Amino acid sequence: MPHPAANLSSRITGFQLISPLLLFGSLVFFVVWSCDGVMSWGGDNALYLMHASNLLTNHAYAATGYVQNPWAYLSPQSYPPGLPLLIAWVWSWTGFDVLAFQYALSTVFCLAIGAFAGLIHRDLVTARGGATIWSALIACVGFNPVLVSIGTDILSDGLFLACVCCGLWALESAYRRQDARHTRLLLAALGGIAIGYGVSTRVFGWMLLVAIPAFEMLRFRRATNTGATAVMTALVVYAAMEAVTMLSVVDAPTGMSAAPGEGYGALFIAGLWEHLGALPGRVLGAIMAYASGAGSYLVLDWPVGPGSQEPGMWRYGLTAIALMAGLHGFVHNVRRQLQLRDVFCVLYLLALLPWGAHTARYLLPVIPFFFFYMCISLHALARYLPSRIATCASLVIVLVVGSVYAGQYHRQFEHEASLRSFAPNSPVARSLFTYIRRQTPADALIVFRKPRVVSLFTDRYAVTLTDTANPVPNDTRVLDYMNRIDADYLLESRRLDGDTLSGLLARHAPRFRPVYRNPQFILYQYRAKPTSANP
Repeated sequence: MPHPAANLSSRITGFQLISPLLLFGSLVFFVVWSCDGVMSWGGDNALYLMHASNLLTNHAYAATGYVQNPWAYLSPQSYPPGLPLLIAWVWSWTGFDVLAFQYALSTVFCLAIGAFAGLIHRDLVTARGGATIWSALIACVGFNPVLVSIGTDILSDGLFLACVCCGLWALESAYRRQDARHTRLLLAALGGIAIGYGVSTRVFGWMLLVAIPAFEMLRFRRATNTGATAVMTALVVYAAMEAVTMLSVVDAPTGMSAAPGEGYGALFIAGLWEHLGALPGRVLGAIMAYASGAGSYLVLDWPVGPGSQEPGMWRYGLTAIALMAGLHGFVHNVRRQLQLRDVFCVLYLLALLPWGAHTARYLLPVIPFFFFYMCISLHALARYLPSRIATCASLVIVLVVGSVYAGQYHRQFEHEASLRSFAPNSPVARSLFTYIRRQTPADALIVFRKPRVVSLFTDRYAVTLTDTANPVPNDTRVLDYMNRIDADYLLESRRLDGDTLSGLLARHAPRFRPVYRNPQFILYQYRAKPTSANP
């Protein structure tokens, strides 16, 4: 008869094996369930989809119809091909299906969380209560509302996160297998494939390549075959990915041709050189902006108090505490043993500082590690507390995080439901796009706040007058610009534009003739008459 202790040990082992599967299965179900097939008006998603369409139809990769406005900059002329290649593959099977694209990116996001879980598993399970801490951390990261929202949208962030986590997992596993050469080099090659795809997805992926030799110099004081294999494989994959964008040479049906527009890398270098004297101020502003942006991933953005529209000042205090905890955990982890992930996080954050745009989205690849370092810090602190107090504190943290996440998801679902009837793939928007495709010339140029979305759904040229960072210029400048670019139409949306264009349209009504109207949009045909405009 088996000893009772043996039965208990087997039950514990079985629970430790089943619980991660249940956790990951719940995450996959929840992430896939949250997909609603509704496309946002962001614009980046539309540019990625146009690139994917060009790859499928063998049109020039950058021939999107999106026209850059020098005083209302939205994005470069083209994005890296990593995400468009993935979308093009899904598109070839399903056709243009936003829900199918979301399912694919949700799968990629779950892959990223799985790779992250494997990456940190060794660091946590050996500690006291490590399996429970590991499961709680994976749940905290995987179900994070901001990570799920960004990671499953038609954006490159979730795919880049998967490349980062998979590449780091493969390489750190390779560095630990110094006695098995073939296995080590195979893992290094797999890591190189992930890193090469990451470099082709986001320009900041180059920090993954830079991190490999930097880590080897710091850790081993020499280059290794593992790092060389990973770097060479990554460069080959990157070159192959970039070559794909050069194979498409046929002009688009509307006469759009591939514009030599600059990517983020060239724009970054040019802007850095041009504003070299302002670099210290830019770096300081970036530090403040990203430190504040980290609070959004802690879900500290909700308003407090009756009628409040802004987060309370306490948000900044809690963010500062979390940042100090993360820094303490980082130092504690480095002192224990330097890992490739530590070097990557430092280099990646340093690369963000000179960048002109400070958005919390850029932090996404390091946010899971930020939570990991905070967990390391809290676990180190818990060792100085009595076990009962540490257990109670852990339960309180779990309950607080769960309730905060639930509240944020409730607000997100309400907000998304309010936008469902207004989305670019909603009936009201599709009726507008159908009219534009059927009733306007193939080479028409449309002025609209969201030009990339219009180009995607209408195959027309589109340009913006303004964005969130720039107000609409005075009438003279607007009309001169529309005359100079030979604009044909102006599209107004009260939901997106508010009253921004109402004054211009009222003061120059003879120039703008309404040709289409529905409850959400008004399309005006523009007449470039040489009459004076009131500023």
